Amino acid sequence: MHNVVSQGCHRDFLHGRCRLSFNVILGVALFPGANEAVRCERVPAAALGEDVTLKCNFTFSFDVLQVTWQKLEGSSFKNIATYSKAHGTKSIGPFNKRICFNDTSLKASSITFRGVTLEDETCYKCIFNAFPHGSFSRETCLIVQSSSPSRRLLSLSRTT
Repeated sequence: MHNVVSQGCHRDFLHGRCRLSFNVILGVALFPGANEAVRCERVPAAALGEDVTLKCNFTFSFDVLQVTWQKLEGSSFKNIATYSKAHGTKSIGPFNKRICFNDTSLKASSITFRGVTLEDETCYKCIFNAFPHGSFSRETCLIVQSSSPSRRLLSLSRTT
């Protein structure tokens, strides 16, 4: 098994492990089972140029107002796509033409990257905002395999 810790994102290259993050709005108590609030599907390694889908589900019965997807860039997460009933779907910046929402439910969310690149290899966070309870999220990491072994090694050396 090959594990890499890179700028706060744990990537298990063999199992595509998910990590949990739970944010609480001030004054809101922790909920029993909060670590099970968001589940994400394990993502197999994607071949360079293929389409790949990231999926997550919100398991609590709270009313979700918005789902946001973020990409780890450097040491922080940046918004790349959002969905809400009020405003629909929105992809941000360079992802505008490359990401599409497959599931526009507020309890399940999936986004597809068209033509995955080596720059897409990082961790992503799926966030369900359930007012007034707070935001519940889980991270999943995407691994991109190039056809050239030397290119793959170069990609790995940039993330360690």
